[in-house]
Amino acid sequence: DPLREDAHRLAMRAYSRLGQRNAALSQYRRCREIIREELGTEPMIETTELYRAILAGSLEVERASEVRPAPVESLPETPPGPGRTPLDATAATPLVGREEELAFLHRCWQAAQAGRGCLVLVGGQAGIGTSSLIRAFADHLRWQGIRVLWGRCYEFERLLPYQPFAEVLQAALPTLTSTVVRNLPAWVLGEVARLAPEILEQPALVEGEGQPDLPVPPAIRSDQERGRLFNGVARFLAQLAAHGALLIVLEDLHWATETSLQLVHFLARHLADHPVLLIGSYRAGEVETQHPLWGIRQQLRRQGLVELLHLPPLSPTAVEEMVAEMSEMGEATLPLARRLHRKTGGNPFFIIEIVKELFETGVLRLERGVWQGDFARVNEEDLPLPDSVSEVIGRRVRRLDDASRTALQQAAVLGREFDFDVLNALRGEAEEATLEVVDGLLRHGLIVEGTGQMGRDYAFSHHLIQEVIYAGIPRRRRQHIHAQAAEVMQTLYGAEAAALAGELAFHFRQGRRPAEALAWTESAADQARQRYAIEEAVAYYGQAQRLAREVRAGPKRESDLLRKRAEALLLNGAFNAARADLEEALALASEAGDRQLQAEVLLVSADVHAQANAFNATIRAAREALALAEACQDERLAGIALRFEGEGLYFQGQSQQARVCAERACALLARAGAVEEEGWAHFLLATTYLDLLGEFDAARTHLALAHELFGRSGCVHGRILADHLVGNVYARSGDLQSAVEQHARALADARRIGYGVQEAVELAHLAINQSLLGDLEAAEQSARACREISRRLGMALWEAYGAYWLGHIAYERGNLKAARTLMEEALSPADRVNYRVGIAFIKSHLSRLHRLLGTPSDLAQALAHAEDAYQIACQVGSPVEQIRALSNRAMAHLALGDPAEALSLSEQAVALARETSAQDFSPEMLFYHAQVLHANGCAEEAQRYLDEAHADLVAKAEKIRDPDLK
Repeated sequence: DPLREDAHRLAMRAYSRLGQRNAALSQYRRCREIIREELGTEPMIETTELYRAILAGSLEVERASEVRPAPVESLPETPPGPGRTPLDATAATPLVGREEELAFLHRCWQAAQAGRGCLVLVGGQAGIGTSSLIRAFADHLRWQGIRVLWGRCYEFERLLPYQPFAEVLQAALPTLTSTVVRNLPAWVLGEVARLAPEILEQPALVEGEGQPDLPVPPAIRSDQERGRLFNGVARFLAQLAAHGALLIVLEDLHWATETSLQLVHFLARHLADHPVLLIGSYRAGEVETQHPLWGIRQQLRRQGLVELLHLPPLSPTAVEEMVAEMSEMGEATLPLARRLHRKTGGNPFFIIEIVKELFETGVLRLERGVWQGDFARVNEEDLPLPDSVSEVIGRRVRRLDDASRTALQQAAVLGREFDFDVLNALRGEAEEATLEVVDGLLRHGLIVEGTGQMGRDYAFSHHLIQEVIYAGIPRRRRQHIHAQAAEVMQTLYGAEAAALAGELAFHFRQGRRPAEALAWTESAADQARQRYAIEEAVAYYGQAQRLAREVRAGPKRESDLLRKRAEALLLNGAFNAARADLEEALALASEAGDRQLQAEVLLVSADVHAQANAFNATIRAAREALALAEACQDERLAGIALRFEGEGLYFQGQSQQARVCAERACALLARAGAVEEEGWAHFLLATTYLDLLGEFDAARTHLALAHELFGRSGCVHGRILADHLVGNVYARSGDLQSAVEQHARALADARRIGYGVQEAVELAHLAINQSLLGDLEAAEQSARACREISRRLGMALWEAYGAYWLGHIAYERGNLKAARTLMEEALSPADRVNYRVGIAFIKSHLSRLHRLLGTPSDLAQALAHAEDAYQIACQVGSPVEQIRALSNRAMAHLALGDPAEALSLSEQAVALARETSAQDFSPEMLFYHAQVLHANGCAEEAQRYLDEAHADLVAKAEKIRDPDLK
């Protein structure tokens, strides 16, 4: 309870007992601030008198259990407690001159509490006080019982991916309740466990009744793994916020990896409607236009999801207040404060370092808790002050003894935070000797004890101190310490060293030990890939490949590293870069004479080409891989090659050849025992039977096999996709209501495991079938949700579907202009991913809309769209879209007054539909053909087609169980 003054007084006495006078005084000021804000009054007389006694240095230290204040007049004056040094006077630096900034943060917090969360980016030059400002704000919230989660980024890229978020999640665990756990799906907890494995040991999870065992997160398509992790973290934090507003602090974002910044961006968007305030600090001079934080900041500004706060230097008045409050000497320190402002430009860290310098050199001293010295002399130019932060830190370090300077250099190489055991091993002396050195560094204020951020024992008191000391170490000496550090960490951590692969790789690289660096760098890359930190994985694989060349590891090793990097690049959609790596990898594998490795490289190439919709190249790469796999008698690789060849043929409309490839793949993969891959081969078979051949029973058979194989291999997303395709079977065979029910089940499963991509897919198909059933309200909800999720996840293809079906619903409601606008919007995302079948589909429907609008320009547009659609459909080999485009071309010519050309085109559409058994839109095609026949004077034949269309609709209606929808 922050309003309990007896607790504040107890804390003030405890600080005094520890000799921490400034902390005791700060406790009083915090108490006074809370009392004023909450009660509109001043603290009790007992609290104020205790403050005055501490201020005067006249407080007698009592037993800790006694909380009753002694009368001020009876307290004998005593000197400061033992163990004090003059540097303690500046240990607790007051926050001054930041009233407007604090008020701004409080306004942002109030908005977040009301459910309008956002990201606040606090920037300024090095040492300007961003951390102090945020810490003061966070402390104020803590006193109100608000949960504050803290994470930090680090300069050297040698830590786990998502390091700041790992720290944030770890900070949340001690207060995790069974209520929060019960409200989270198991997949969310599983994803959080990737960054904070300690969650598996939490009492709320271990002891909670009815809690399911956390599964290993199911295998999901690699390009969706990161989205699942991001969704899991967002869901976890949102659930925490549902039980009390959250402040999340992320320090030093200028050092964040690109992947971490992508998660910042994701959370800023997905927590905007929750009581969560994100605050990130960054060094302004290091975030220029090329820095990823710059781009994220610009995107969030356009979306209204970020607030920017720039910290200026302290004003002369603020510096005077700061020095007066630290010194307890009032106006006597004005000459010192004015010179400090002139020298430092108002940089708080620079000011504090100069003050420490003045104490260490005896110019100032501490007597009875206040500063003493010739403050007038300090203002005279004959007392030189350091001209830069580097100079003042250098002066302070040079005054240390040799052992302390050496230890400080070793610690600087270890990083901003470091462990005692590693430092002790580096020094190679007795533990007691290292403890003495560390105690001295603590007394000088150069390091502080365990901050808890990384679980390390010590940290530099400011990152600038570590940076300056590190930069001042001679190059060869620095290399030597790095190599020593890596060896020590390997020995000390043993089997646990694997978790520090990035850190060990960094030390070995900096220590010019390329062979060891290669092994640890590849391990760090693999770990980054497993955590979906794709940018970091790509960078690590690149470093490993360069190291492999340096140590002449051979073409096979280089090829394998290039293959791995290409796989990582593929996940980010960097197709050209992946192709370049694969070309080089293939040449190296050929040089090594390793046919199996050549086949593996070619299969990755086939995957790249398939995802880029370059299906001719997919087929070529798959066939080359097949020849190599057969030569080395590897049935698994041969089966995978046949599956890729089949996929390429399928998307080119060569259904019979695709089916042959898929059947051969099924047989080979079954013999090889490749269960999941066999499942995908059956899935491909089902797709060919369904989409291009119209053989629904065969499609169902292979889907059942795929579903069973995915179940055996634990491929959850494969099972969901199989269920999805069953829904398509229902839809194509006219059972629209069963299709809706099947897609609804697949949607629920996708949401259960956090499979965001498939959520969008299922919503799109729900919108399709609900619209065809006439349930326009439900269809609109599904289409809007599909478009929203797709935009959020960057899925242009399904964003296009969502926009199209919103347009279709507007058309069904008679709003043709709105429908046209929405369908034109759908073309843009479809074009971005070169989804040519989708473009043909949308253009056919745009043709219909322009035709119905009926103006001369609209009719010309109707014909142009239909002809574009037909040309694209022929190029990709889609008979379904050819039929649709031919029908719309016919209707456009009819509207333009050319019934003979319309009849020729319409007859082609009907013939192709009969040939391919296309059933999903036959009533519409038959209706169009009837209109064209009627316009050409063939009334009886037109009636027959109308009767056929009507019978088809009646047959479909009979499969609808809901009487209203029927």
